[in-house]
Amino acid sequence: MKLLLILILTISTVISIAQTKFVSEEDYRKVELGLTFEEAEKIFGVDGTLDTTLIYVWPENNLQVEWVKGKINSYSTTSAMLKEGEINGYEKLKEACAGADGPMTHNQTYEDVAKLIGKEGQKPDWERYLWWVNKYKKIKIVFQHGKVKSKEMF
Repeated sequence: MKLLLILILTISTVISIAQTKFVSEEDYRKVELGLTFEEAEKIFGVDGTLDTTLIYVWPENNLQVEWVKGKINSYSTTSAMLKEGEINGYEKLKEACAGADGPMTHNQTYEDVAKLIGKEGQKPDWERYLWWVNKYKKIKIVFQHGKVKSKEMF
């Protein structure tokens, strides 16, 4: 019985220590473009978590692709401006990812996408950090050369 009680207390203590610390939406509004990572962390009062999502970009194909655990999490285009009849990397990938059950149901690896586009992608020269507002909403801030480049809350 004592062993069970010790086990329960140990597990609950570990879980409470490991829980995510939340930040406020008000603090999010205080973060401005150009702030350093240290300044952003000071505003939030909580360490950010490095986003380990695998990201590659194909600038000349207007394409950015993100993989989580080997599967495409999202893809986006940096520009919707296309000449008539032209197809960019985004449109090619959208078509390649469409499976029988709808968009994003046919998994594409990085190698698949590189073959589809016809060249290797580039790793961006920036890092993303995450902070949680609550268990459903998070803040994502992109730092380039140590300064805030963009921020969003979703």
